[in-house]
Amino acid sequence: MSKAIYAVLAFSVILALTFVLLAQEQPKEQPKEQPKEPPKEQPKEEAKPKYLGMSKCKNCHKVEKRGDQYKIWALSDHAKAYSDLATEKSKELAKKQEIEDPQKSEKCLKCHTTGYGEAKERFEDSFKVEEGVTCEACHGAASEYLKIHSKDVEEAKKKGLIAKSGEELCKKCHNTDSPTYKEFKFDEAKKKTEHPIPKEEKPPEEPKK
Repeated sequence: MSKAIYAVLAFSVILALTFVLLAQEQPKEQPKEQPKEPPKEQPKEEAKPKYLGMSKCKNCHKVEKRGDQYKIWALSDHAKAYSDLATEKSKELAKKQEIEDPQKSEKCLKCHTTGYGEAKERFEDSFKVEEGVTCEACHGAASEYLKIHSKDVEEAKKKGLIAKSGEELCKKCHNTDSPTYKEFKFDEAKKKTEHPIPKEEKPPEEPKK
């Protein structure tokens, strides 16, 4: 075999090896990243209604022909719930419970005030803790339903109104956790705090001629 043929064969072998090496060095194609889905927008939490205090309630509920519910509350033990914590009797009871100041203790304030434990943002400037257990303790924070509850009760309920609070709500405080607990009789207690709005009397119809 001539030198020329050897040279051609050698060149062919070198060329073939070169192609093999180049093929091995080619980077493998990386799998394409799947486009990420945009994060789902979380539903915004609805702002909770705020506590307004008795000054807002009495604007309409201090009218005699409409039942003067404010007066009924003002004469009740509920209205004195916070101030009662400052009496000597309350302080003596507090000492037995190892409570230094009843007007600063969670154990007392949770039932002697309105909305205790809620965030500060839920209380308007008109709210006063000194008012004790107010309308909003039983009927719910009023900021959203205040202007509509006398016109549309069902819509007001959607806005946080508790139209008729029941025994279960009362027993959250009137229970054996209280150091002054006495058997709670709901029907009797209800009569002491009832504050209905009188039905408007229609003028008598004129006799037909």
